[in-house]
Amino acid sequence: MKTNNILELIREFDITFNADMAKKINNDTTKIIYDLFIEYVENIYSPSNEYKRISKIANRKRDKLENTMTENQKKLLDDYCEKRNESAGEVVEQAFVYGFCLANQFRNTLENFYIIKKK
Repeated sequence: MKTNNILELIREFDITFNADMAKKINNDTTKIIYDLFIEYVENIYSPSNEYKRISKIANRKRDKLENTMTENQKKLLDDYCEKRNESAGEVVEQAFVYGFCLANQFRNTLENFYIIKKK
């Protein structure tokens, strides 16, 4: 994830959810989001048992498929899988940034609710 992608994703969030998060975000905040994402990916995330099960099946199927392929076909499959992994990474990044934005929107809504309630 690049920090400049974060602001782009936040703008997309604003359009999708008719929000105004981008107005509240500065370089420090994008750096915090970036650092949180890296911390999550490198130190917190642990694949679920379902993910492990699916990966094991996919790897067995890929091995069987590769045994029937030429070297050129294997290279093409590798390139295809690399792009699929790249696009999956984009989905994860978007989900992470949207989750951050939703959490902030929720926090703001609660704060406003309690401010109104106290009056």
